[in-house]
Amino acid sequence: MLFSVALQASHYTFSSPSDPLSARQSSVYHIAQDSAGFIWFASDTDGLLRYDGLTSINWLEPDVRRGSRKNTNNFLLTAKGDLWVASWREGLLYYPHNQDMPFVFPIKPNDPHALSTPRIQTLFQDSQQRIWVGTIAGLYVIYPENPLVLHRYAFDEPTHPLFEQRIWGIAESPTGLWFATSNGLFLLDPQHNQYQQFFLPDTEHAISERAQEVRTVEFIDHTVWAGAANGVFVFETACMCFVRIAAPDNLPQPRVNALHRGTNHALWVGAFDGLYQLNSQTRQWTLFSLGYNTLPDVDIRSIYLDSADQLWLGSREQGFFIGTPQYKGFIPLVHTMPATVASLGERLISAIYHDKQGRMWLAAQNNLLYRDANTEDWHAIELRKQFGIRKVFRITADPTGQLWLATDRGLYQLQQNTLVAVNTPFDLANMHVGGVTELYISDAGHFYLGVWQQGLLVWQPELQHAQLELAQLKETNGDQIYQLGKSTDGSTFAVTRYSGVFSQPQPNAPWQRLQINNQNAVDGYTCVLPEGDQILWLCSEFGLWRYDRATQRVSQYAIEQGLPSLFISGAFFDHSQQLWIMTNNGIARFDQSLQRFVSYGKHDGLPNLTTQQKSYSVGPAGEVLFGTAAGAVLIAIHPEYENFQAPRLVIAKVVIDGTDQTKTYQAYPETIELPYGYRELVIGYALVDYRDPALNTTRSRLLGFSDRWSPYDKSHEARYSNLAPGRYVLEIEGQNSRGVGTERPLRINIVVNAPWWYASWLWFMIILLGLMLVLVFMRVQQNRLKNRNKRLQKLVQERTSELEALTVKLKDRADHDVLTGLYNRGGFVEQFEQSLTHARMRHYPMSMVLIDIDHFKQINDQYGHNIGDSVLQHFSSLIASQAKKTDIIGRWGGEEFIMALPHADAQAAKAFCDTLLNTLKASPFTQAEHHIAYSATFGVVCLPTTTWLVDTWVKLADDALYRGKHQGRAQVVLADTQA
Repeated sequence: MLFSVALQASHYTFSSPSDPLSARQSSVYHIAQDSAGFIWFASDTDGLLRYDGLTSINWLEPDVRRGSRKNTNNFLLTAKGDLWVASWREGLLYYPHNQDMPFVFPIKPNDPHALSTPRIQTLFQDSQQRIWVGTIAGLYVIYPENPLVLHRYAFDEPTHPLFEQRIWGIAESPTGLWFATSNGLFLLDPQHNQYQQFFLPDTEHAISERAQEVRTVEFIDHTVWAGAANGVFVFETACMCFVRIAAPDNLPQPRVNALHRGTNHALWVGAFDGLYQLNSQTRQWTLFSLGYNTLPDVDIRSIYLDSADQLWLGSREQGFFIGTPQYKGFIPLVHTMPATVASLGERLISAIYHDKQGRMWLAAQNNLLYRDANTEDWHAIELRKQFGIRKVFRITADPTGQLWLATDRGLYQLQQNTLVAVNTPFDLANMHVGGVTELYISDAGHFYLGVWQQGLLVWQPELQHAQLELAQLKETNGDQIYQLGKSTDGSTFAVTRYSGVFSQPQPNAPWQRLQINNQNAVDGYTCVLPEGDQILWLCSEFGLWRYDRATQRVSQYAIEQGLPSLFISGAFFDHSQQLWIMTNNGIARFDQSLQRFVSYGKHDGLPNLTTQQKSYSVGPAGEVLFGTAAGAVLIAIHPEYENFQAPRLVIAKVVIDGTDQTKTYQAYPETIELPYGYRELVIGYALVDYRDPALNTTRSRLLGFSDRWSPYDKSHEARYSNLAPGRYVLEIEGQNSRGVGTERPLRINIVVNAPWWYASWLWFMIILLGLMLVLVFMRVQQNRLKNRNKRLQKLVQERTSELEALTVKLKDRADHDVLTGLYNRGGFVEQFEQSLTHARMRHYPMSMVLIDIDHFKQINDQYGHNIGDSVLQHFSSLIASQAKKTDIIGRWGGEEFIMALPHADAQAAKAFCDTLLNTLKASPFTQAEHHIAYSATFGVVCLPTTTWLVDTWVKLADDALYRGKHQGRAQVVLADTQA
């Protein structure tokens, strides 16, 4: 998202990277972004890092001579793809594009075309494509026509002020090049003929030895700015001098290290003691809620603002920080509450209602809160202590304006700000009072009560009549009516937990179950939202469904359409008829311009991502609220502030047979060529969107191998083993944390070379020769046919038996993994679907386990792929020895294995995996001199056997496996089937 307002430090939240390589950096002196969108860091710990939001790559090879990593102080990425690296120990390195080995410039103090010191301070490319190199002992320039020749500026002029001067920063303005040095600033005209020296004013209070040291110079908003130990200075053309920006009395002049352009005249100032901001137009320091200084304990050495307004800060000895802009499109209602009820208002909100008197009602945990329309004072009514009510499912009003509550303790009426239990409908229907999970009151005053595990109780107070409808819900344990809805043609709809959707065309008519074409995928629904008299929006645990009553057409909306989760808890239209979807992972809005959903999360102001079913209300004045597990939230979205950009997909990693070739195939490779007989190809890709990269999702497919897309997930990696010779196309799509998708798939050609015997001319000759031999053979056979008829018949029978045996063998080979002998992915899926059918027919449980060997790449790297293959065989043998005959075992790919456990529920499957994990710990791999102890992580899922999509099982098992990996590996994790 791009912001049209000036972003201040208070609009950001700052965090450190979670990637281990990035997190261990000490000092980061320069940050920049390349044309592909990667962020690059110059560090004194690991040299030069390329970061994609989740992982970093150390771009430079270690210093073999010193046995250490390269120390990088600055770098420069040119438009041609060249890389210039300034080291604090190695001097200047030049990497031409598409070359791995650098050109290292010589260090010779008395040579005008060599460096006099290895300590490079800064790099700069001017408008004439010249490369300027600033060191601690002089200035150098490299001309584009000869990039391997260095020219030392003022080499033979010892009296020149720039002779062996320390250069801190370089900038360019229309008047020439500006150099920030340890002795003031210098302006060099574009022809290099004349220079001017400028000293900073008011230096008597600066640190004496650094009185004229200028750390940075920038040309921003048509003005030259400089940062020094005594504050920020601006160049005034009227006096042709630098003037210090005055600071308020309560702001000591910061010791400035870095300056960077912000949005809308904002100027970021990085200092020894934190981050400041100036308005470059008014030249006033920006005061935030906690003062002028953000990150007061951080020595900021570099600043970068990327194209999406993400703020990157490099520090000394504290690594780098990521500043994520916060657009507060959602306001927690607790911020408007007094302290007396604030603690109640920030708890789970299960129901919200605006009544006709203008009051707002919130069903909080154990309390009923309401805001007076006139005074806007908040009041609380105790629920649990006074009435034993644990949860309010619905708040609504009858035609007279009387307020009613559907609760877990039955039906209640609000009379003079107190609750009164109303048992009349239960008495009239000869029923025990039960939990009312849904309440709808018609315009005629008829009450529709969804009663837990009973059905629908219809009460007509004026007739003193009540009867139970949809009583078939009693037949299924735990069934209930989740929501009632009414369309404009008068039809009433009821969605249930397990029994689908029912409709009633008019009052007192029989209820009918809608036969929706997705019944194999979904049994029950969590909400219903009629749109007009034709469309029904249905929420489920497997996405959002749009049902056209006229055509009976069903459309599914899932993660690929921008939703943050498949578990949909509610849906509603706001005052402008925008469709909002509530999930267990945030809220989403259907955007007409994008024709997809846009997701919102904690960066937008949500206090919690878990929204509550039926907990929403649109007030008469357009006020829209919904409930979360941490309070109610007011929607304050301003579309004019939103400008969603489609994210970019880039290749982040290419590994062929264990060899990292990422530098060869950078960002947008057209073709990846594989030798015949290769074993494994690993392609990692990144969605370049840094707002919340952990929530970015991708999917892929390999055309020529399969047209089927993989599910959207957060792995961002594709692995292919032993592809047959030929040409393939890898397609990758992705969407960011907002749900905004890429404009088009990233396509990469993959060519697997064929062996020499695949040549077409060779096979033509072989076939031709074969035909000639067949003709000769047939001639001979015809002459002997009568005498050998019986013998030939016997021979045919023998060959037929052999072919049948060979067919069985080939079928077995096609379904099994060559290395381990277990089922391969296709074989496992086929067996699993058959076993799932049997489980569904015979009503026994089924579990799936996804297993990943921990740190398997380290085993391959340390011992080689042959030992790695032996470890895979050892692990597969161990699984097979522990499994039952009815269990299905397969190799899912690489070091991943998969099992199906018939007759095992989640706990039984977990117990089996715990035993297997203990056996694995007690039975390390041993071969010759190798003794390798290794472990594995298990993701276990147990779903209803009516869940027939294999991808759904695998996705949930993979999510559990991912959590196990994140929590430390070597453990068994059960999938969260409620999410």
